[in-house]
Amino acid sequence: MWIICLLLLPLVAASSNTRLLNGILNHVDKEANPCENFYNHACGQYNMRHMDDTFFDIIQMLDHQVNQNLVKLMDELELSSQSPDFNVSSVDGKVLRYYLSCRGSPRNMDSLSEYLKVISPGEGLTWPQFIPDGSSWPQEKFKWLETLAHLHRYGLTNVFFNLEVVSNPRNATEYMVELNTPTFGEESQLPNSFIEILSVLYVMKVPSGEIITLARKIRTLELSLELMINPIDRPNNRYISIRDFEMETGHNWQRFFEILIGSSAAPELQVLVRNFRYFTSLKELMDKQDARLVASYIMTRLAIFLFDETTGGSESTECVSQVRPQHEFGCKHAL
Repeated sequence: MWIICLLLLPLVAASSNTRLLNGILNHVDKEANPCENFYNHACGQYNMRHMDDTFFDIIQMLDHQVNQNLVKLMDELELSSQSPDFNVSSVDGKVLRYYLSCRGSPRNMDSLSEYLKVISPGEGLTWPQFIPDGSSWPQEKFKWLETLAHLHRYGLTNVFFNLEVVSNPRNATEYMVELNTPTFGEESQLPNSFIEILSVLYVMKVPSGEIITLARKIRTLELSLELMINPIDRPNNRYISIRDFEMETGHNWQRFFEILIGSSAAPELQVLVRNFRYFTSLKELMDKQDARLVASYIMTRLAIFLFDETTGGSESTECVSQVRPQHEFGCKHAL
């Protein structure tokens, strides 16, 4: 039997090679002179066949096909979610929630207010700006680290710190969580100007007499974070367990990871913390901040993120293209 398999292998390989070759030849425009324009000669027929499509080359075509398949998968998941046995905390449940959030995302700045009422800062909480007149905001229930874990599911990152899933430098076959300082570049989701902060607060219907003061406090908090990052400091990176990380920084990282992954997290779980001194200093800074200010800062960052990431459209294919990069953590760790 194995001899027959060996004899068939060249035929299978030849068949695959023939299909690939035919695919390449089908794209060739024989009427185009390769000496004058080799690209038109090699890909002319491909361009003619896909002139009305939204993609321009083979890589984009493959990306388009992947998105189309994911749209079908999301439709199936949405049907499955109607079942009482559907686990909203599973990988499927979290991906579906992100996808449906995108489908219902704000199309303009004016609709952000209604959308943010759906994305709360925590269980039984709302953003301070949405508290009815005459009511007090229960700031004792607000835990900023838990809020960030909750919002990470919607793709919000780089607020107070950055979190990525990376290959374990000690074992390339494994992945681990890497925590680092926030970045302050063009792609960092940071409010780009004082005017942008004012715009968000105005849309959130912050009383006109409070907007300027609150915007200044938000900007001051952000500048304080930036000043804590000293580029001339020597690298201070550490592999550390969640338990020890809690003890040395004073933050409830155990709870953060449990919310993030939707299940229990072992205290012995090792994480890679870069610029460790920043995280010890973060405790001192946050202890001095008013809870309403911190919540308003996070809300502002979330509003800008939602507007920048989702106002390009809320069509199915556009939303699955958002799902793919934003759920890298879930794909690698089966959240």
